[in-house]
Amino acid sequence: AEYMGSSDTTTADGVTQTDTTTTTTTLGAPYTAQGCYANIGTSAGSRPVFYVKLVEKAGITVDQCYTNCAGYNFFGVINASQCACGQATTSTAAFDYTKYGSSTVCANGVGGKNAVDVYQRNY
Repeated sequence: AEYMGSSDTTTADGVTQTDTTTTTTTLGAPYTAQGCYANIGTSAGSRPVFYVKLVEKAGITVDQCYTNCAGYNFFGVINASQCACGQATTSTAAFDYTKYGSSTVCANGVGGKNAVDVYQRNY
């Protein structure tokens, strides 16, 4: 993002001078990985975590999921075929992506079988 501002100064002889400054801000990564988590518990009636919106697409990437989840503060990729969006927090049980514990089956940042790679939006 770039901001260009200016300020005018009038000198004693009535000449107006304009000084212009440019500031460049680097935003950094658009999202931060939170880790790999089990997506479905082992008990009967277990539900996937933090689904407010679910997009199904074979081969979905993290960047595509980020784009599909505009407006949600968390998103996750499951088995490189599903993208889950939500307002996940660890303080709200219904949206707690850690509720089934961590998992080791995620690969390449796109989850795994019954596992979700979770990301938090930075902007």
